[in-house]
Amino acid sequence: MVQIGNSGRRTGQYVLPVVSLSTLLKVIGCWFIILVFGCGVVIYNQSMANFKHHLRHTQHHQAMEGKSEQEIRLQHHLDENKKVKGHERDGNLKFHRPSSEKHSASQKNNHHDNEGKLIRVVIGNLDGVEGHSEEILVRTRPWWAPIGEQRFIDLVESGFYSECRFFRVVPNFVVQIGINGDPNIQGRWRGKSLVDDPVKHTNARGTISFATSGKNTRSTQIFINTSMKGNAFLDKQGFAPFAEVVEGMEIVDRINAQYRQEPGQAMIQKEGNAYLLSKFPTLSYIEEMKIISS
Repeated sequence: MVQIGNSGRRTGQYVLPVVSLSTLLKVIGCWFIILVFGCGVVIYNQSMANFKHHLRHTQHHQAMEGKSEQEIRLQHHLDENKKVKGHERDGNLKFHRPSSEKHSASQKNNHHDNEGKLIRVVIGNLDGVEGHSEEILVRTRPWWAPIGEQRFIDLVESGFYSECRFFRVVPNFVVQIGINGDPNIQGRWRGKSLVDDPVKHTNARGTISFATSGKNTRSTQIFINTSMKGNAFLDKQGFAPFAEVVEGMEIVDRINAQYRQEPGQAMIQKEGNAYLLSKFPTLSYIEEMKIISS
């Protein structure tokens, strides 16, 4: 028979030592503290991760405030590219920002920005009220449509648009002008149609294009796109923007829309402003259109 002594050892071999209750409780207490501390660390790390995610979401939301739907979609696209590639691939994005009252950020970074002509345009009879006149600024974009841009410059330098009436005004679509008030002057441009430019820029709000009656028929009539969402459907129809309003679209929105499309173009061609002033006296019109820098 094997005897067990007070030391907890068997004679001739080792056995488990005797552990007192107080020692056991101390060990359990230590493990409990370690467990609680570990859980606390895990909870703290998770809370910090949630806080950082919420902070990024809030900052992103604040950054999107005041931006257009197209700009938000562009930012989302760039964010997704960052996740996939780890960097922005701006050079691969084909995106046109809509025109605005001021130069857009993309235009400020564009080396073409100052290559066009800056034109001061004074519009009279705003809101259909005689004597209400304000000016806008137009910048030509020759790399969009060089043939159309040059014809527009020729017309402006000749003084063609002075006293021309906005005979077609469709709210949230276009305002159209370009039949001279003097039939003799208008006659000089008849038959001088242009070859079409390819469409290189969308008909965004504030852009300016020539009106046409078919292929290669651009002459003197132009329109400003006023739709808040732009008129992209005109791109497929061959309307090529050659300039844009860079300051004063809120003034363009005040061009008198009272008569909509009532004035007859054939009658304007025949009788000029004599017809318009007798039938549609409050039409808004161009007081002055002048190149101020190039």
